[in-house]
Amino acid sequence: MAPLLNTLAALALGAGVAQAQLWDKVIQTSYGPVEGYQYFNQSTLDKYFDGAESNVAAFLGIPFAADTGYQNRWKAPQPREKWNGTLKATKFGPACPTSSQSYISED
Repeated sequence: MAPLLNTLAALALGAGVAQAQLWDKVIQTSYGPVEGYQYFNQSTLDKYFDGAESNVAAFLGIPFAADTGYQNRWKAPQPREKWNGTLKATKFGPACPTSSQSYISED
């Protein structure tokens, strides 16, 4: 997880305001390419921020470890394998298992 977070943090901190628009760019990480999305659309900016501009990009649901099932059951988080293709990081992963959730996973 550290290499991925370091890459995203370096890109976010090192980019100037004009270069901060990462939602339309594919970011190379040690696990593979990742693509986020523009967090605030124009209607949200108009409604809550008086039409201000926003360079906020979101990268959601990026897995940080291997699957917790089968041979990894009851172990500390294991390193994950690289993914093929570009990971579309546009939504959160499944929720933890509870009685009130329908889209769940133990990962």
